[in-house]
Amino acid sequence: MINVRALLWRGPLLALAMMVGFVASPAHHVSAATVALSVGSSHTCALATGGGLKCWGENSHGQLGDGTTTDSSTPVAVSGLGSGVADVSVGSSHSCVLTTAGAVKCWGENSDGRLGDGTTTDRSTPVSVSGLTVGVVAVSVGSFHACALTKAGGVKCWGRNSDGRLGDETTTDRNRPVEASGLSSSVLVEHGYRRPGSAGAVAPGLGVVAVSAGASHTCALTNEGAVICWGDNSHGQLGDGTGGPDMFSAAPVGVLELVSGAAAVSTGGFHTCALITEGPLKCWGDNSHGQLGDGTGGPGVFSATLVDVTGLAKGIAGMSAGQRHTCATTTAGAVKCWGSDSTETPGTGGSGVDRTVPVDVAGLTSGVAAVSSGDQHTCAMTTGGDVRCWGDNSKGQLGDGTIIGGPTPVAVVGLHETSPATGAKGEDVASATGAAQGSSIAYVIGSAAGAVVILIGGGWYARRRWLRKPS
Repeated sequence: MINVRALLWRGPLLALAMMVGFVASPAHHVSAATVALSVGSSHTCALATGGGLKCWGENSHGQLGDGTTTDSSTPVAVSGLGSGVADVSVGSSHSCVLTTAGAVKCWGENSDGRLGDGTTTDRSTPVSVSGLTVGVVAVSVGSFHACALTKAGGVKCWGRNSDGRLGDETTTDRNRPVEASGLSSSVLVEHGYRRPGSAGAVAPGLGVVAVSAGASHTCALTNEGAVICWGDNSHGQLGDGTGGPDMFSAAPVGVLELVSGAAAVSTGGFHTCALITEGPLKCWGDNSHGQLGDGTGGPGVFSATLVDVTGLAKGIAGMSAGQRHTCATTTAGAVKCWGSDSTETPGTGGSGVDRTVPVDVAGLTSGVAAVSSGDQHTCAMTTGGDVRCWGDNSKGQLGDGTIIGGPTPVAVVGLHETSPATGAKGEDVASATGAAQGSSIAYVIGSAAGAVVILIGGGWYARRRWLRKPS
């Protein structure tokens, strides 16, 4: 388990804020071995309480990390990561972890330098990211890039940089991490966030506490609840009121309607969603498949401003933005999804009918702790510690030992081994997962009424305090 004191380096309020991907309902906890989950394009990874990692699905570039390039429809152990892993985040065809020592390791496809090891050579086992062997508190993997939040409050990114998704004011690919402009030293300066209507004045004291990497854009959450984004803006996914073909920003810009009050952010394919403190779930960007959830959508439709997700004004425990769909967990433990229900890939089992408002996922109307959305498959972690997946299974990414997909969630096999290293019990661990292209992990400090939950990860963060013992 992570050293709790290390999580309090920027004070208890920030420690409470640290979470990626989605948050488990305060009323639920996981009683089995799986504590974190991250879904990519066609592979999936899960983290056990002892810090060991397993992955399954497509392995054409070594993204499962087992030293081979053979697909697997059941979980396989990642080489060298049987313990000591704090968080996991996966992308299109590469994967990264944050270790308990504060280092980042990645493996899989390395075109564009997305593994950050100074080369462009694919790796079928984990390698260290250059310059990030200590001092990292969160990692988030996008489709073709990755970003890390450092203990010093800076954001460093690497990989593909078309459309400026690394935030370094260039469009040059990087095979080593580079600093995102104006996001370090706990203050957003020069090219950082500016409050709307402030004549360019920099908003003071906006330290970055979370980062989320999407398909071709990246967003960060500040400790004042502001959201800042950079990269591709072809569908208005930066939320600055603009958007269109060939539009992008290689430096961070502020989301106009989120100068404060955001508790979490998750980036998807070409859209973004944010959970508002004591308020609704809001999304913006591409809505060609109804993935914004406001009842509208269609070919070429997008919104450069925030819209409310229909029917989700309250009671939201977590969220995950996928490539062309979005899912959320409720405080009642249900999963709701909206957007593309594609049948484009054989074996998805989708209806082919886009959903422009949230619908219940069959069999998951209660008992769910967290959800992670990928390209054309989705996985959920139950309060009983099971992982269930649905959608495309052409590469075995559902983890049930078959390559047969469908709309009904199926159980992933082989994820219930008890960790001999820590002997961690279910009552000691709360659940969380990573966004479609991001992930998270949560720990309960104490078990009595008023217990505090420490949430960490790399996709999106939330501020939460559990006012009663999880049950």
